[in-house]
Amino acid sequence: MAYTPWITLPPEWKLQDVQAALNVIIAFLCAASVFVLVRHFWLLAARKVARQKDIPAHALLSLNTIGEAIDVIWLLRHEILTSRYRSLLFQCVFVLVLTLCTLASGWLARFSTRSVLTIVPRQVEGSLAMRDTFSLLYDILDISETFKALEKANFPQHKLAEFWPNPVSNWQYNNEQWNSSWHMECVYNESVPVPDTRIVTSDCTDGVWGQWPPIYNNWRDWKTEDSDYAYYTNDGITWSETKDTVKDVLLFAHGLEIPKYELRDNINVTSFMRMRTVAIHLQGVPRNSSFDDGLTSCEWSKGPIQAASYTSATCELKRDLDLRTGHDLDTWGASPDISSLDRVAAAYTQFYAGRMRRESAANAPLTPITGRELVTFYQAYQVVKDTAGTIYYNVTDKEKPKTVRTIDVQVRAAQVSMTCLIVCAVMTLTVLVGITNYWLFLLCNLKRLEKTPQSKLDWMLQTLKTENESPRTKARHKLRTSISSSDQLFSDITPLTKLDQDQHQQYRSKSLTSSITTREVIEPDEIIYSTPGSHSDFSQQITSSPPSQPFWSPFQPSYHQAQGDYGLGISGRHGYSKITSPPGPYHYSSQWDTTYDPGAVKDMRYKKHVLSMAQSEYVSSYSGTNVMIQKLLIVFSGS
Repeated sequence: MAYTPWITLPPEWKLQDVQAALNVIIAFLCAASVFVLVRHFWLLAARKVARQKDIPAHALLSLNTIGEAIDVIWLLRHEILTSRYRSLLFQCVFVLVLTLCTLASGWLARFSTRSVLTIVPRQVEGSLAMRDTFSLLYDILDISETFKALEKANFPQHKLAEFWPNPVSNWQYNNEQWNSSWHMECVYNESVPVPDTRIVTSDCTDGVWGQWPPIYNNWRDWKTEDSDYAYYTNDGITWSETKDTVKDVLLFAHGLEIPKYELRDNINVTSFMRMRTVAIHLQGVPRNSSFDDGLTSCEWSKGPIQAASYTSATCELKRDLDLRTGHDLDTWGASPDISSLDRVAAAYTQFYAGRMRRESAANAPLTPITGRELVTFYQAYQVVKDTAGTIYYNVTDKEKPKTVRTIDVQVRAAQVSMTCLIVCAVMTLTVLVGITNYWLFLLCNLKRLEKTPQSKLDWMLQTLKTENESPRTKARHKLRTSISSSDQLFSDITPLTKLDQDQHQQYRSKSLTSSITTREVIEPDEIIYSTPGSHSDFSQQITSSPPSQPFWSPFQPSYHQAQGDYGLGISGRHGYSKITSPPGPYHYSSQWDTTYDPGAVKDMRYKKHVLSMAQSEYVSSYSGTNVMIQKLLIVFSGS
């Protein structure tokens, strides 16, 4: 079987239903693939979190929608192309591509399917041939439809049909499904020129065409003594151009020879016969001038013919008498041996008359009639004649019942592109493997990742939960690992307020005058970004030490900045400290060196905040802080 890039579906599946289902499948797979891919990038970071390793803060960011992807691209701009944000870049690309595929799922489903004709076995009702009809005339419409059906079904020319299916069934021939008692072997002569091109008589009653040698010679070899009978008949059509000349004449002659009969079950039946059909085309035939006056029935007169040629088909027919016995031998089956030959020749004339006259009137060359066409028409004529007994001889349904047979039928079926199926299968496998891996990882690390956010909703819920907790509960939070980021610090997202200048001076004064320095875990009341050098008179700064106990953030942040162009100030209610960014790695964790008023420690109020800032941005502690905060919150809140 030849390879085909299309898969044929059952004929019961309509193309519209297949396209609708494929549309839904593509949209679902694209949406599921987005979920699996963003969770895959989250897993890469979460595995490090579970192993107590530092990770970039943005590694936990999941982009699920095209809006979030556009926001991140708009915020980071060209920096998203750097290796630092490679995971975000991949997420943006995947989300954009899969979202576009979801939007184009209908278009993809349309061009991944098509409707074709396919062959399937079906039970079809039809009529059996009966040997009770001798001739057929003026039923050219049925013969024409049958002629086309035989050609369309590729019915072989070596058989006569004895069962005719319902024409609307669109059936196809399969040799294993058809049995026939008549078999033919045919020889064709195509467009043979006629050398003798003279009409010797104008007396049509003398059988001008029957005595014309080009026709007569076709049956001369049939005149043998052992033939029971051999005869032929002819009929023709003409098209006149002038009063003196008949432009085109198309003549059909049909003959039959039955050498002998056989006696079977006390019935004389034919077991062998010969059939011959000739189509003759004559051009420029002399026209009888008396024909228009009604003085003669002969349209032509003596004289030369400009050109003539003929095509013939000679067939030997043999009957398998063992297929039927008894009364069935002379009741059921095709009957080419029972026929009125003049009706056969007349049927040929009726069938080709319209085409011949149209072409002749248009001064176009006549389409040649081939020997195969002559045999196909003969098959069509015989099957229409043999199955028309109900119409012409009033045979009742009981005498000529309908029959049902299983034969091949050509029907419409939907096909799906092999490429589309492979892509869908790969996406389905990827989704299943990704979801399985994701859930197994969560089940194995449920306790470790209890407060590690996965989505925007997780960040929001943690913020609300933390805001409602008491200071004592916050102090008891046990965090599992730390997050390092060269450009972003993540915690619960809450609006930040800016210190007014008086309050800031108060904190500044207290930190300068205090002489007590201790190591304490504090939770800042406010976070302020300040420029390098601002508040340089603060002598106490946070020192670097490995993380040993929980910090105020949901993660233990550590900070890495190779080329710092800004500083971070963390202010408590009774203390202030400032972090600047020296060149090279710099860490801060839960161990803090801070200056504060010892008498006010017990009155400190705790409030968690989160802020994230891109490396290239510059934020002052007194100007632009609120603007920058609003811009960054767009990324993580999705607003």
